[in-house]
Amino acid sequence: MEQKQVAIYLDFENIAISAGEVYKHQFMPVKMEPIVTYAEAKGKLRVKKVYADWSKKKFAQYQKNLMIQGFDLIHLPETNLLGKNGSDMRLVIDVMDHIQTFPDIETVIIGSGDSDFIPLLQYLQSKNKEVIIVGFEHSVSNVIKHYCSEFRSLEEIIGPPEKPKGPNPRQE
Repeated sequence: MEQKQVAIYLDFENIAISAGEVYKHQFMPVKMEPIVTYAEAKGKLRVKKVYADWSKKKFAQYQKNLMIQGFDLIHLPETNLLGKNGSDMRLVIDVMDHIQTFPDIETVIIGSGDSDFIPLLQYLQSKNKEVIIVGFEHSVSNVIKHYCSEFRSLEEIIGPPEKPKGPNPRQE
């Protein structure tokens, strides 16, 4: 039996900011290995993309690890005064392009909790794709959970926060 084909798209800014809120005492709170392991359990990873403004230190520190994990890093610099960079729109365009280019992709994993993705989720489901949202419980819209095939909490995937071991490295 052939393995399912899986694509994973991570709104890394959303994930990293939320991880910093959950794992307050950890220097690099996003642990990619458990996320990749979870995705690989769903099938063969055909597409791995991650979106952020990689010129910002809080995201740039993850670049090497993400490349080692085989992710294609998509750089989206800030384009307005609010710090927005259009990563949601680029993620949507890439997902729609890839399901046309690779029609054998059966499962799409999106790492974000933005309700802006609801039309994309509806579209994917209309194309009979399994849609999985991974994100931190506190930052994922309750509405979006109703529009996916499965929601998986990153706290569950990554594990519980470590207890502080002295001064917070972020405060030094």
